Amino acid sequence: MIIELLGPPDTTECNPGGRNAPRVKLFDRIRVEGTEGTDLFHRRFAQAEARRAAQLRAAGPGLPL
Repeated sequence: MIIELLGPPDTTECNPGGRNAPRVKLFDRIRVEGTEGTDLFHRRFAQAEARRAAQLRAAGPGLPL
């Protein structure tokens, strides 16, 4: 969803997890906040929440919602 809505990252940096770890993708905060205000983002977020709730229900009782 991130790449679909934001496109490629603005920059990348070395991953503090180690030399062989993939680079960290960084996005401009203003661009992210602008995307979070769109109808497309809200629809996709609602779909993701519905999928998450269905997966938790399917996993059975005892798991936190």
